[in-house]
Amino acid sequence: MKLATLKLFLTTLKKMPDPNALWEDVAKLDALYEELCWDPDDELIFTHQDGRVVIYNKTQEENP
Repeated sequence: MKLATLKLFLTTLKKMPDPNALWEDVAKLDALYEELCWDPDDELIFTHQDGRVVIYNKTQEENP
């Protein structure tokens, strides 16, 4: 990574209200994968229905 890009990234990170939010979300997603026995390489579909976010595992639906 070039120094200018790194400086821009660090400046942006400092301005974020909660820079750890992304990593916390990734940890939640990892826990969800583990709980549902999903493989990290499975393709997920994110959509919405009746005001709710719906996530389904396309890979498992195609290969039961």
